[in-house]
Amino acid sequence: MAQGKRTTFVGYLRQTGSDKKGISTPTTLLCSLPIEWNPLVATATSNILPAGAIPLGIQITQTDVTTPVGATVDIGSESQGAIFGDPIAITVGSTGWQVTGQQIGTALTEETQIYIRQSVAATNGTLVRGIFYYHMTDDGRF
Repeated sequence: MAQGKRTTFVGYLRQTGSDKKGISTPTTLLCSLPIEWNPLVATATSNILPAGAIPLGIQITQTDVTTPVGATVDIGSESQGAIFGDPIAITVGSTGWQVTGQQIGTALTEETQIYIRQSVAATNGTLVRGIFYYHMTDDGRF
């Protein structure tokens, strides 16, 4: 990978352990992208995930959709409709962590724009917000 294009780094995330003497083991950083869309739109686009992103899941954090009770969306790429989430509930009270989709846990080979498509169409509401979680890999290393 070219210099200056790395998405990971090696270093201490915390300088001292809980006893203020040791050094904590560095771990993979969790990355997140906010996603937001109008639930009445049949297809919406959101942020772009970088190449090397390993999707971990999606958390719906806010929704005002009340009908139908079973309103859901598929979250994926332009060519693959539900690789990140299939189906994800978006009605009021369905907020929380969602881990579905065939791409979860597998690194993306190219930049991928997030597409949100109605599965069971919402009939009311103006906003759904969530967080897309992922971590990164470079040159085959975490």
